[in-house]
Amino acid sequence: MLLTLLSDLDDYVQSLFMLFEHYPLFKLGLFVILGALLGSHAGMLSVRLPLQIKQESQFVCHNGEKTQCQYSNNDSLTHASNDKALLSKKRSHCLNCMSLIPFYHNVPILSYIVLKGKCANCHAPISKQYLWIEMHMLVLFFCIGLLPQIGYETIAFLAITYFTVILLWIDKKHFLLPDVLTLSLLWMGLFFNLFELFVPLQDAVIGAMVGYASLWGVNKLFCIVRGYDGMGQGDMKYFAAIGACIGTHYLLLILTLSAALAIIHTLLDALFMHKKKLGTNSELESSKQYQLNINGSDNSINNKQMIAFGVYLSISFWGICFYQFLI
Repeated sequence: MLLTLLSDLDDYVQSLFMLFEHYPLFKLGLFVILGALLGSHAGMLSVRLPLQIKQESQFVCHNGEKTQCQYSNNDSLTHASNDKALLSKKRSHCLNCMSLIPFYHNVPILSYIVLKGKCANCHAPISKQYLWIEMHMLVLFFCIGLLPQIGYETIAFLAITYFTVILLWIDKKHFLLPDVLTLSLLWMGLFFNLFELFVPLQDAVIGAMVGYASLWGVNKLFCIVRGYDGMGQGDMKYFAAIGACIGTHYLLLILTLSAALAIIHTLLDALFMHKKKLGTNSELESSKQYQLNINGSDNSINNKQMIAFGVYLSISFWGICFYQFLI
């Protein structure tokens, strides 16, 4: 019975793929709409998830007693007590007046433009992050829709893109790579490659192991030389998830591209700030965020300049994925 159902479902999906091949504009339009809708949901998660994690991470329950959390913001926050609770929030609402946002004011991109980036009820400004994430997701889905081939691997790429966009924006703003996302992406990659959508399963498993071990080794060496951790475990788990999706072949290239992008961006940022300091002839305020350990102690890489390495991993990963689809 189950095999018959799966066979019928596969026939339906294959007929849908044939429709996409005959009507590429229909496929492109559908992907754009899907990207905008998922971008709206991704924007909500990118704001709510870090806030909920930080709130719940202030205390962890140990043997029935509440104790202060001892890990830093750059960690992957494995001590968060209940991942499901982080996502089970009520409908979209204004963070200022807490009024619910009706569906006709919650249309991706258009609503933000029409309402001029303000709440329709209290007229408080709405973060531009929502708009940027919706546009970001839409553009990526549009690019995927332009790819000539269509198949299960394309659908898998859409799902992977959704997760990586959320991870990029959370890491960019909060220096967080939550386990609920990185580990979900890891298992998703293994599941997709169970059917060899990208690489054989064996290569995916080895890719996850190599991805984690490589960054763990780099961080360990950095810790020996400098005396403190150079990255959080979230980066290691994210790179492991990338390895689970794409295998071992491109891992070194992705790591090299990510490091190069991080160095170039940091140097350009430092140069810009130096020129700004010379121009204003005033004391320069740091444009970087610094880790704040919840108990106030100087632990790991606290009080050190931080780089959201997950941002560069995401960009490099997308580049390699599009390259693979095009060759």
